[in-house]
Amino acid sequence: MAISTFEGLSLGATNAAAMGVDFASAPAGGGSTIVADAYRGTRAVRISTGTSGGSGYIERAASVGSTSSGPVHMRMRMKILALPPDATGVRLAVITDSAGSFRGELHLNNVGQLRLRDTAGTTVTGGTSATTYVAGEWIDFDLATLVFSATIGQSRLTFFNPDGTVREQLTSPATLNTLGVGGQNKFQAGAIRSTGLNSFAVLVDDFDVSTSGIPNLPPAPTVRTGPWSGAPTPGGFTVGYRLAGGTSARLVASTAEDLTSPTLSPAVAPDSDGLVLLTVTGLNPDTTYHYGVQVDGATLAGGRGEASTAPAAGTRVSESVPFSSCVWTVPTTSTYNAILAHDDGPYGPGAFFPIMGDLGYPDWGPTVTAADVIAQHMRSLGSPVMAPLLARMPITYVPHNHDLCGDGTNRLSPALDLIQGVNRRIFPHYPYPATDGRGMYHSYVRGRIRWIALDTYSYRDPVSDPDVPGKTMLGTAQLAWLKAELLEDEPVKIICGQHPWRVDGVNSGRWGSYRVEFADINNHIATNGVQVYVIVGDAHALYADDGSAPGSYGVPQACGAPIQQGSVDIGSVWSAGVYHTAPATLQAFGKLDITDSGSEIRIDYRGITSLDGVTRIQMSTRFPVTAPPLAGGWGTRL
Repeated sequence: MAISTFEGLSLGATNAAAMGVDFASAPAGGGSTIVADAYRGTRAVRISTGTSGGSGYIERAASVGSTSSGPVHMRMRMKILALPPDATGVRLAVITDSAGSFRGELHLNNVGQLRLRDTAGTTVTGGTSATTYVAGEWIDFDLATLVFSATIGQSRLTFFNPDGTVREQLTSPATLNTLGVGGQNKFQAGAIRSTGLNSFAVLVDDFDVSTSGIPNLPPAPTVRTGPWSGAPTPGGFTVGYRLAGGTSARLVASTAEDLTSPTLSPAVAPDSDGLVLLTVTGLNPDTTYHYGVQVDGATLAGGRGEASTAPAAGTRVSESVPFSSCVWTVPTTSTYNAILAHDDGPYGPGAFFPIMGDLGYPDWGPTVTAADVIAQHMRSLGSPVMAPLLARMPITYVPHNHDLCGDGTNRLSPALDLIQGVNRRIFPHYPYPATDGRGMYHSYVRGRIRWIALDTYSYRDPVSDPDVPGKTMLGTAQLAWLKAELLEDEPVKIICGQHPWRVDGVNSGRWGSYRVEFADINNHIATNGVQVYVIVGDAHALYADDGSAPGSYGVPQACGAPIQQGSVDIGSVWSAGVYHTAPATLQAFGKLDITDSGSEIRIDYRGITSLDGVTRIQMSTRFPVTAPPLAGGWGTRL
C-alpha cells in the first residue's frame, strides 16, 4: 500500500490528504511542505521540527498487522539535510502502535551513525550502521517489525544501494518486547523529537508499507554508462550518458573539482533507452571544467569527468590533437591510456580526439535493431580501457563502414537510417548540416583552422556503379557543402577524410572507385588556392605524405590508424614513410602538434605506436598566413 511519491503536487503544499498521508505534524515554525528535490522524480516532502522543538513528521495510520501478528515493513528514501547537533540525536522513522509505543525505530546521531533501537530507545546489540552518513545524502532503507511479542519480538533495519541491492542489514536479538496495546500500527517519518532540537529538517520520498515483505521501490537513478564529452565551443561542451532511472537530467559544470558554484545545462529527459546528450553553455573560453550529472534534482556520485572549452573566436591557437580509428569490437587496447599519457609534445596530451570510424567491427546486416547498436557502442564507450579517456578528453565521431553495414555500405543499405539515427542519439556533436537524420558530416573552427569531418558512407553510390560524372561518395548535398566549407575565411582547412587522400584501385571502395568526384574536389581546392591538410584512419598503418604521392593531387596527409586492429601493408609511396606490422595487430594513433605563430600555421605530425610510445613516422607541414589579419572574423562560426 503506497503512502506517497509526492509527484504531481504543487510546491509548498502542506495538506496531509494532498500528500497521501493521514496526518502531518505542524509544530510552531516547522512542519511539512512539498519541495522540488527528490531521490527520484521531481517532488519530495520537507519535514522539520519547530523553532522551539516539537516533532515534525508525516504519518500513515494504516490498519496493517496488529499487536499479535506480523511482520510490517516501512520502506522509504530520506535525505539528511544536516546532522543533529548532539549525540542525543533524532528519530527519523518509527513504527508505533495506537497507544504511541514504538515498535521499531531508526535513529541518527551527530556523527552520522544510523541505529536500530528498541521500544525503550536503546540501541540493540549490533544495531549501529557500519556506514557513516553525511549531510546531503539520500538514505534508502526498510524499517520492519518482524515478530510482535512481549518475549520473542524482533525488529530489523535494511539499507540499500542505489541499484536496489542490500548494502547493510541490522537485526535485533529475538528477545525484544515488541507487543503493543493497540490494534493499529502507525508509520511515522520525519524529525520525531519533541524538545531540544530546533528547525531540524529532512526530505522524504518514495514511501511505502507492506505486510508481505520489503516493498519494492524503483531504484535510484544511476549512470549506467558514461560520461563521454564532445563538441567543445568557447562557451561550453556536450556530454553523453546512458542513465538508469530518472525523468530529468542536467549537466553540472564547475571549475572546482567538488562542483561548487556550478553552471547547469537545461534539463533534458533521457530517452526510452536512458540515452541523453546534455549541453552546457555560458562558460569561459579555453578553460578546463569538472562536470557531473544531476538527475531529478540530485547530483549523482558517478558520471564525473572534465573537459575544456575551445579558445575564444579569432585567437591564434596552438594545441595538440590526437586522432585515430579502427578498434576491436571488444576493445582491450592500451592506446587510449597512451594518448592520455603522451605529454612529451609542446601542448600536452590533446585538446580533443577525432575518431574517424570503425569504433568496433559489428558489420550490421538488415535485421540489426536499435538495441544492437546501443549495446555495441556502450561496450566500447563503457569499456575500462576507453572510459578514462572519454571522461577527460572530448571526442568527435563519424562512423565508417565496419560500424555501419560492412564493406558494402552505401546509400541503399536498408539498416543505414536506423544505425545513423541511433548514432545521433549517442554521440555529442556539432550541428549537422544534414537534417534527414542520417548524415553526420559537420565542421567546426578552432582558432584559424576549420576542421571538416566527412561522412563517406551515408550517401555513396554502390562501388560497382560506373565511375562516370554524377557517381558520388559524398552525395550531392554534402559535396556542395564541402566546397562551400573550403571557401570559408580560415587560412587552413583540415579534412577528417576517413579514406587515404589518393586515387587507388578501381574496386577499392575508396577514392579510386570515385575518381571523377575526387578530381572535382581537388580541382576546386587547386583553383581556389585552398590550403588543405587531410587526416585519415581506415588504412591500418601509420604514414604521412607531403602531397607528392601518386594520385594525391598535392594535398598533404597523415594517417593515425589503427587504435587496435590487424595491420595492412599499404605500400611505400608515402614521402615521409609508412609503418605497419602486417598481418599482426597494430595499436597506434596519430598526433598533430599545431603551432600558429601569426605568420604561419605549422602542423607537426607524429605516428606513434601505443605499446611503447615510439614515434614511427613524422612530418612537418607549414602553411603561410598573410590575410585577413588576426582581428578579422576567423573562428566566429564555431
